[in-house]
Amino acid sequence: MTPVTPDLLEVWLKHDRTLARYVGAYLFQFFLYGFYTTLFAIGVYVLYVNCSGPMRWPFLITIAIMYSLATADALFALYKLMQHYLHGKIFPVLVPLPAMLLFVTSSIIADFVILFRCYASWYRQQRFIIIPCIILFCISICGYTFAISSSPRISKLFPIYSWMNFGFNACLTILISGKLWWSARRENPGPSPEMRRGYYFIMALIVESGAILPAYLLLMLTVKGPILRAGRNQVVGIAPTLIMLQAAMRICNQGVNAGIATQRRYAQSSSTPVLDSIFSTVGASAPTASQTPLESCTPRHGDDQHEGGSGNV
Repeated sequence: MTPVTPDLLEVWLKHDRTLARYVGAYLFQFFLYGFYTTLFAIGVYVLYVNCSGPMRWPFLITIAIMYSLATADALFALYKLMQHYLHGKIFPVLVPLPAMLLFVTSSIIADFVILFRCYASWYRQQRFIIIPCIILFCISICGYTFAISSSPRISKLFPIYSWMNFGFNACLTILISGKLWWSARRENPGPSPEMRRGYYFIMALIVESGAILPAYLLLMLTVKGPILRAGRNQVVGIAPTLIMLQAAMRICNQGVNAGIATQRRYAQSSSTPVLDSIFSTVGASAPTASQTPLESCTPRHGDDQHEGGSGNV
């Protein structure tokens, strides 16, 4: 039996601490994937069942593609974890080439969703989308180049792509949140009940502006460790899904509010809406000659003579 020396014990403890960090990273990734699965199911239900309009199918296709990319990343992470235990590797690789390619592809789709949200919030003015599209194209080329390059010097520059992606998302978030804040202050100058509930407005502002994604990217780039790096592909899909789900729920609420307002106007038009509906049905079955407003208010010539004759008697 091999004696346990202090050096060997130190190696074992160091290996256990490192392994615990990587296992924690995988667990964090699977936790985010479970949350994303629940969010995806809610989004599909809201968009397919309760929402109608020209943007329903584009939203459904977009969230389905992003969820497929997140699922592929989770399955690949599970495969690497099983490979680690079967082959006894000490340091599992959390960011291999497929994970980087999935991250770049998911980031492009997420950036397009946030860019479209910025375009819609600024009254669909083209000057607010042309330059960001060019910047996004250049950032995407850099991301794919850093990910698939065989040169170690170029592949080490992949964190630069993350910083560029963070800067791009931060600028879009500032534009969206600033426009939403200004519109809310202009439409509601006084302290309305919803404005007094500051947390409600702030949470809606964070979700609609996509601030979750740049905040997570900044935290991932500043805090060194495998945990945040393992869950970035899931967060990249969660943030735009929340934006599209918020937009779909707003459309559904507008439709419900319009229906309620129509019912209220119909109910307020008469004190007896049931009797009105019955009489309108009876009147429809026995049509009469149409009269102009002038004819309905002016007596006919024959009736006038008859009334006059009876009056003379």
